Parts: sequence; C-alpha cells; structure tokens
Amino acid sequence: MMSEPLHEDLDRVFLRHDSAGTNAAIWLAGGVLALGGAAVGFAVSLFGKVDMLTLQAVTTLPALLGLGALTAAWSFARTPRQVAVGPRGVTIEQRSGTRVYGWDEIGWANVVAGALNQRRQLVLFDNRGKAMATLSEAFGDFDALVEIVMQRISRKTDDTSEQIRSRKSRRSAVVFGAFSVLMLCAAGGMAWMTHREQRALRLLAEDAVPGEAQIVRRFLAPNGVTPRLEYRVTAPGGRTGMRNAEVERPIWDGLEGATTVPVFYVPREPDISRLAIGEVEEKDLTRNPVIAYGLSVVVALMCFVFLGVAALQWHGWDLDLDSKTGRLSVKRFGTGR
Repeated sequence: MMSEPLHEDLDRVFLRHDSAGTNAAIWLAGGVLALGGAAVGFAVSLFGKVDMLTLQAVTTLPALLGLGALTAAWSFARTPRQVAVGPRGVTIEQRSGTRVYGWDEIGWANVVAGALNQRRQLVLFDNRGKAMATLSEAFGDFDALVEIVMQRISRKTDDTSEQIRSRKSRRSAVVFGAFSVLMLCAAGGMAWMTHREQRALRLLAEDAVPGEAQIVRRFLAPNGVTPRLEYRVTAPGGRTGMRNAEVERPIWDGLEGATTVPVFYVPREPDISRLAIGEVEEKDLTRNPVIAYGLSVVVALMCFVFLGVAALQWHGWDLDLDSKTGRLSVKRFGTGR
C-alpha cells in the first residue's frame, strides 16, 4: 500500500499492509504446528534410538522454526495501524491509542533483523539509548519510512545519536566476542572428545583382553525403556575403571541377579572397555571422525569470522548484508538497511 505524498511541513503517513492480520494468523498456526512437531519428535526420541543429529533435526530445529514463526505472528499482530513522520516527530497509532515521539526524545534509530524470523525492524531509541518503539516492515514503503527517520535524526545538532551508536557498537562487539570464544571452546571440546573416542576404539581393537567386571547397577534409563548397565573393571595392577553402557534387552534380562559380566578391557587403562556380548553401539558424532573433525573445523572458522566482526564493531564498523542485493559490505555500525 502506497504512502501519502511527502511535504516538509506535513506528516507523511505510512499505512499497515491489509494482509498483516492474515499473516499473523498464518504465522501463529505455523508456529503451533512446528512446536507440536518438536514435541512429537522429542517423545519419539525418548523411546526410540536416535543419534545426536537426528535428535536435533526432530526437536531443536522445528522448535526454533516454531519460535521464529510465533515471533513473526506477534510482530504482525502488534503492528500499529499507521505511522506518521513529520516536523513534530514520529506519531504511532495503535488500537490502544496514539503516541507521539518528538525528535527531542528520539536519540537514535537503527534497522535490525529479528532474532528468530530475520524480518527487518526499525527501532527508535531515547536519548539514553533505551528502545522506545519498534516498527516492522509490515508497512508500505518501509524503506522510505527508514530513510525519512534517519534524515530527521541526522539533522539534530547534538552528538547524542553518535554516542548511542558507539555504545551499542561496543556492546554488540562484546556479545559477538564472548559468543565466538564459547563456540570456539565447544569446537575444541568436540575435537578433543572425538580424539579420545577414536583412541579408545583403537586401543580396544589392538590391546583389549577378556575379563570379568563387577556389576554396579542394572537399571532403566530415565525414559523407562532403555536398559543400561553400570560396571566396574579392576585391572591386575589394582587400577579400576567405571563404565555405563546400553545393553540389548534379552542380555539385560539375563543379567538379573548376576554380580559380574564378561568384558573386554585395556589393562593399562581399565576405564576403556566394552561388554563382551550384548552392548548396543552408541550413535554419536565422535564415532565418525570425518564428520566430527569437519564440523569442529567449520565451527572454528566461523568463530574466527565472528571475532573479526567483533573487532570491527569495537571500532564502530560492522559487516552488513544488504537486504536487497544480498551483498556483504563493511559499513558504519547501525547504518545498514
């Protein structure tokens, strides 16, 4: 829907798209369905045998999609009926009433993407840098709305907007940097776990000897279905190692009342062992070194990119993805569209 003509001495009115209400209902229904699918996937995972990738695909992914859809529905539902921009400031008309934000109240404005749905939003900040209002791209001529607001703010003679922009830039740099370091540690942890798992498999294949382990616990996993066995291996030199393994149901049933179980173990490292019969092989990323090491490298490389972005933001710049052309470029923080 087109906006009214622009005159310097009159407000320009931007109207909400007529489809905003319908879009809210569609996104709401999609979000509920996605979250329902995640709940079903979680229930299936509890009672079935799925690897970590499958677990994330049937639970985490649909849950994130569902939350993103609900966020979009909330954004469409809360979209004001209209927004007027003019000499007085920004006038926002909602069902609950009309609110005017004077230019002396508005310290800065920035276009951001929603955290879960990536829809563009124009955020107005007060002179202290606190968000006052958020306007989504559910308006006709959203780009024109952004341009006019930015021009009006740039005409202000004080340096409030620059101070706010600088604070936001450095705060974002700290968040990006901290997140990158945490993910880099996670990538390193995955690589180390993969190394340990592969080393244990190699030692079991080359150095393992048969033996008897003491049964510590014979129990069902928290899902009430998966049979598990916790046992202790004692090597000839006195060293011990504990292990918890999933067991095939017939073997688990046959161990009722037993105090020992046959195993294969590595004498110099008795914590590396496996059941002689009936153990269910774990489906874990670390069992596939190509995938595990490859994922670790990809995550680490992404972290270094994020650290670079954090360094740019600390100095007031940012890596911007143009919403129209899809091109990456380096711009002053908060000036991207």
